[in-house]
Amino acid sequence: MFCPNCGTKCDGMMFCPNCGTKLDSEELGLPPETDSAAAPNNAGAGQYDPGAEQPNAWAAAAPAAPQYTAPQYTAPQYTAPQYTAPAGGSPKSPSGTSPARLAVRSVAVSPLFLIAIIAFTIVSAITVYTEIQTVQQLGQYSSYLGTEGTIMLLAYIVLIICAVLMVVGLWMLYAGAWSHADGRMPQTGLNIIKVVQIVYLVLISALFIYVFIKLIELSSQLSQAGSYYGYSGYSSQLNQAHSILIRAFLFYGALLIILIFYYIGIFRSISSVSWTVVSGRQSGKVSVFVAICCFISALIAFIALVDPSLIAKALYEILGAGSMSGSIDVTSLFGVSSGGTTTVGTINAVAGIIASVCFGITILYYRAKLNAVQN
Repeated sequence: MFCPNCGTKCDGMMFCPNCGTKLDSEELGLPPETDSAAAPNNAGAGQYDPGAEQPNAWAAAAPAAPQYTAPQYTAPQYTAPQYTAPAGGSPKSPSGTSPARLAVRSVAVSPLFLIAIIAFTIVSAITVYTEIQTVQQLGQYSSYLGTEGTIMLLAYIVLIICAVLMVVGLWMLYAGAWSHADGRMPQTGLNIIKVVQIVYLVLISALFIYVFIKLIELSSQLSQAGSYYGYSGYSSQLNQAHSILIRAFLFYGALLIILIFYYIGIFRSISSVSWTVVSGRQSGKVSVFVAICCFISALIAFIALVDPSLIAKALYEILGAGSMSGSIDVTSLFGVSSGGTTTVGTINAVAGIIASVCFGITILYYRAKLNAVQN
């Protein structure tokens, strides 16, 4: 094809490259130009149109954003831990209390223990009153007492103080148990009771040692008198008196051993209770021997109250002094009177029986409570 204006060859061109004349589309073999508004909807399909809005291939290929769903919170189910008893003690409950400590408190506030304290207070009051009178009588003759009399006077004063402290300690223990529902009782009352038991143990040991020395001295004097009189009429009585002293020596020795174990048992029992209150764990057990001694003491006091002569006769038989009952008062060696009792003495004896029985039962009750906690 050639340009109609200048004749320049323009094959397939829309304008002449030489003169710029627009060439006829028919001559070029191109389709005729049409109005874009009249173009069909599918015009340019499959062809790239720079002016047309092109689809976003990346947007079409991008995955849809995930829908966020808030997690549903479920509160965990609380399971109470299983408490196991540590070695040598009782566990603590989830509330912070100790079963062993609560067992101590339940015994300390029991009516049985309260009755025992009241009865013991009555006995102690009568005893203190009697010992104060004895101290006043000895004080009047202080210049004539000598060493032994002075020691006896001081012993009575110490016994008075111990009796008062024992009562105070028991009532402090009872009041502390009532005011502390969790069982964390103050230790003051228990400590006072322990100190008093130590003092009692020392005094009783010293008393029996003194009596032993006196019995040995008297036995030596009887031996010398027997060798002096020879086979005279006094010889048989002196030999029997010497035999009585030997049996009294053995009886006092056995009684000393029992009392030593008794007060040691009380001290260890109170220490066990004290440790349980402090630590909340069971520590040892109270002494059954102490409970047995309480029951025996109550039985002897009851027999002496009903018929004091029975105790006197029993002592005569133990010491082999039945044939000398009219010439020697063996019961005076042990503080037992074969005569009648006064009203105050009767009250003292009844209160002592009640206190001993109640204390004995309280000890056994406490042991049962601790065994239940441990099992």
